[in-house]
Amino acid sequence: MKNTSIGQLILCILIPFLGLIAFGGIVVAMLVAYLAPAASTDMEKALLMLSKNTVFFLNMIPFFIGFGLLLFAARFFAKTRLKSFISSRDKIDWRRFGFSFLVWSVLSFGFFAIDYFSNPAVYQLKFDGAIFSVLLVLSLIAIPIQTGFEEIIFRGFLLKLSQRFFANFLLICSINGLFFGAMHLANPEIALFGWPAFLYFVVTGMFLAAITLIDKGVELAWGFHAANNLFGVLIVTNNWQVLQTNALFIDTRPPEIGMNLLWTMLVAYPLLFVLLAKYYRWDLAGIFSRKRQ
Repeated sequence: MKNTSIGQLILCILIPFLGLIAFGGIVVAMLVAYLAPAASTDMEKALLMLSKNTVFFLNMIPFFIGFGLLLFAARFFAKTRLKSFISSRDKIDWRRFGFSFLVWSVLSFGFFAIDYFSNPAVYQLKFDGAIFSVLLVLSLIAIPIQTGFEEIIFRGFLLKLSQRFFANFLLICSINGLFFGAMHLANPEIALFGWPAFLYFVVTGMFLAAITLIDKGVELAWGFHAANNLFGVLIVTNNWQVLQTNALFIDTRPPEIGMNLLWTMLVAYPLLFVLLAKYYRWDLAGIFSRKRQ
């Protein structure tokens, strides 16, 4: 990839992000007005009138627009292919995406199984074959796009922009994590739990930035992110998180930060890091001793 300027990188972040908010918001508002005309002036009321699958689809529409703008920004502002911001390899390594997706899915199912058999009363099975089939198709198409948009913005463009100003590995990861956490400030989890929930998003952003820097590509972070969001959309949901879906199980516990997030940050993330480091034979000794490229 040619040496993209700081200005080009900033445009590649702002154009897709602002376009997602502006154009995505307009498209969603128009669709809501069409689908629920009786309450089109009250978005919250209108969404309550629609099915969960419809609301999920509406939530995903801006990310399709944003992803299209990523392609546009890379081509016309950075004057290169979007692939250049995804991987340092000759082509995107989808096997890396798949491996990370598989490992995190297995870990997620494992932790869920432990919690389910320890607290079976808090889970309600809600399965409707027809409704779930629609959700499955929608999520398999939309979640890779949604997570891909976020990963390319944060672990692609923003990470490269940070490297133009800083060389310290931990500082770059921390900046990335803070921006990732800031993006989620509007999530209901933040309103419910405050700084502990914000810390979770920051740590997640730092973790994904770290594996992206070490592995020199976004594929592992993208695979993890897709697996994580698909699990929350398809397998276990609750009544207070940002996306309400017709998942297989509903966790009926009242809103609480719980041990799950601590377990994720203190056990699951380090475990995944070690597995990836061993499998891809990362040079961990050189992380803090050499300048990141």
